[in-house]
Amino acid sequence: MFFVWTLLVPSFLLLPGYGWTFYKVWVGTRFKLALLLVGLLIATNVGFFIMGIGQYGVLLYKSDDTIFTWLCISAGGMTIANFCFNESHWLLAMFYFKMAMNMPRIIKRNENDPVQSYSVLHNVGLVLNGIFPLA
Repeated sequence: MFFVWTLLVPSFLLLPGYGWTFYKVWVGTRFKLALLLVGLLIATNVGFFIMGIGQYGVLLYKSDDTIFTWLCISAGGMTIANFCFNESHWLLAMFYFKMAMNMPRIIKRNENDPVQSYSVLHNVGLVLNGIFPLA
């Protein structure tokens, strides 16, 4: 039963904060990366909430024939939570990596050394981070 509360309570506490942050960024700068990251973290907490509901159903109806349905709900929530969590952290890591690697080029202002986009690494990381939760 304690496991269920460790999923539900943090989600209840974090969702209003993430919602407020999303609203402030939307009204303010509309910085796309911040909106995407906060949106993915909102989806992460919704996934954990769904997982908690599924686990509560498993505990409540453990001798009933509907346990498979509750396990599927819990697994779906876990998939949503892990997928969104992985992707949001990969996007933040790539943003920082690109900024850290390109900053010396920008400071030197050398035309022979253009700014790198690292799009192949970015896309490979997105796919690899998405495969494992979906599996």
